[in-house]
Amino acid sequence: MKKGILLLILIICSCSLWNKVHAVSFQASYLERTAQHLKFDRLDTLRSEANIISYQSVPVIIIKNDDNVITHIGYKIFAHSLRAEHPSPIYNYIEYALLDHKFHFSDNPFTYKDLKFIEGSWTDVETVSETTSFQIDAVQNRFYILTWLLNDRKKVSLQFPINYERLSLVNRKELEQNIIKDINRYHVKEPVQMDFSEKNFSYNEKGVAYKEGRTYLDKAINNNIYYQKSDSSNWSLMYSSDYPVETIANLCVAADAMAVDDIVNIKFVKYDYTKEIVAVKMKDFIGYMKSEGCVPFWGVESIEGDKIEGALFLYNKDKGFNHVLKIEAYIKDVAAGKREFTATAYLLSPTTNVRDLNYQYNAK
Repeated sequence: MKKGILLLILIICSCSLWNKVHAVSFQASYLERTAQHLKFDRLDTLRSEANIISYQSVPVIIIKNDDNVITHIGYKIFAHSLRAEHPSPIYNYIEYALLDHKFHFSDNPFTYKDLKFIEGSWTDVETVSETTSFQIDAVQNRFYILTWLLNDRKKVSLQFPINYERLSLVNRKELEQNIIKDINRYHVKEPVQMDFSEKNFSYNEKGVAYKEGRTYLDKAINNNIYYQKSDSSNWSLMYSSDYPVETIANLCVAADAMAVDDIVNIKFVKYDYTKEIVAVKMKDFIGYMKSEGCVPFWGVESIEGDKIEGALFLYNKDKGFNHVLKIEAYIKDVAAGKREFTATAYLLSPTTNVRDLNYQYNAK
């Protein structure tokens, strides 16, 4: 009898442990509500990739990442190759909206209030597939227009604003919290490979080699990458106590390509005026932002005594926003090999709010 009770306890504990290990979570609350409404269970058994299941004769796509997190549920109409080659938030948005139109599970009447059909209807969208001729147009960086050519005479076309909060289907507070949560758990698995060819090198006034990148708003805000000789013939990314400004620039733009463990202490100033402090490796932070489609641009605002102040703009053209970080670093810390920075972050600033910034370099 005692052996039977002990065995039952072990089975219960094992099941509890299995559930904890294999339990799936959701990137956003609306995805969890959708799974519950459609009575999707055993999502923990899905592979960490894009899974396609048939639900009432509809091809439903469920995407799960390597952290066992469901990031998307929708009516599959877009090709995987399109997602991979041209990342955009619109795929999830349209596939989710189409699934909602089909099964009516959203309880928010304003979810798609900005989405308007120019030609056709949701019924027409149901007839398209990943092989249907399709194009995306961004009009004055304000609206997306999606068009499918169904045949020689008929097409379906719809438009909606370039607004990441709308496209993400969650409110600003939840969106910010999801980003902070993802930043905490993202890790660069191996450094990004860089091109160390000298043919495109330029040299600054200090004689430091660099490759000129793009600029943002002002030529002083750019994503130039700086290089140093690692031996008599080979180059590496600048990471030197002798060149703190260039080293910090590299960490802000290309930390995901550097095998370093520099820490950035980020104070997130959130939409509801609350603050949250997170300490992460710079390479993981930059790696995460790039994985989400952000392009980093760094500009030095001032160098006063030992203190370097600047701004990191993480510009996301497709989603219509910038994450803006005010960064502080101290030359003596860089010189001592203690590379730990302080930053204040403002997430999801609309691009239109920062387009007129004039960032100047003030060397003091």
